[in-house]
Amino acid sequence: MKMHFVLAALIGVLALGGALAAQPATSGFVTLSLEPAAAVSGEPVPPDMPAGKVSVSLPLYPGAMPTDQPFQQPFEMTPASPYLKAARARYVVPGTPATVEAWYRQKLPASGFPESGSGSTGGRGVVAATGVDFVSQQDSSLHVILSFQEGHGGTTLLQYWVTDVAVPARPAESGLPADTVRVEISYRPWQPQSPMMTRTITDPATVGRLVQLINGLQRDNRGVHGCLEDHGQGAVMTFLATSGASKSVEFRPACSSVRVGDVALYDKQLNVWNAVVAAVGDQAQQ
Repeated sequence: MKMHFVLAALIGVLALGGALAAQPATSGFVTLSLEPAAAVSGEPVPPDMPAGKVSVSLPLYPGAMPTDQPFQQPFEMTPASPYLKAARARYVVPGTPATVEAWYRQKLPASGFPESGSGSTGGRGVVAATGVDFVSQQDSSLHVILSFQEGHGGTTLLQYWVTDVAVPARPAESGLPADTVRVEISYRPWQPQSPMMTRTITDPATVGRLVQLINGLQRDNRGVHGCLEDHGQGAVMTFLATSGASKSVEFRPACSSVRVGDVALYDKQLNVWNAVVAAVGDQAQQ
């Protein structure tokens, strides 16, 4: 999957209930309004959380009726991001889980939500529920995860778990000055027990390349996430401009993380790290 997920049972934001219920169905569709998940679970909402709800209209199985019946173990995955907005709705629908799931596998892609993954819950050879993850073609952060559990009398318990990560815009103050003329770098290679190296870069092309790459990064919205093995590799850089302005930048390549002041940025392809390696002349790492 594209996004970093953790199982729903492992994080607290999933204490979401009726407050995130769907709106009444109209003409075979249901509209869900996604709210900040942190607010519903009692956690503080980040001050820069983008305002407003996210509304999503989705196909609804014929004959579906809202229900408060609990799932034994719904299939849920949740982005570990403080900027998560989410909604949940549950229904009882006529038909077997396999029939209902097959219907959604046709309807959701036709509505702009192609399938991204699937799975099941349970244990000891017993399946509690099956599930399918669909992702929006227009917004790769918007996921619709459907769970199907066998109900009574030939019915299926159906759950919508819809999540979106509303990433705030990168603050303007996190940008590096366009008139940067010197970069002072303290650098440790990606090797165990490597010594720290220091370099001062004044070549205009190299300085400009570093400024351009870092200014082109987006906010890091991954929240809790894994990193590669960390031996202390990385770099601390100070960018000095002709105007007298300076900015400190810290880079941790094991986590693809670049930090300008208090703002965390995501260097997914390690382009900044590769440029730093080239700038300090570390031939062994190139």
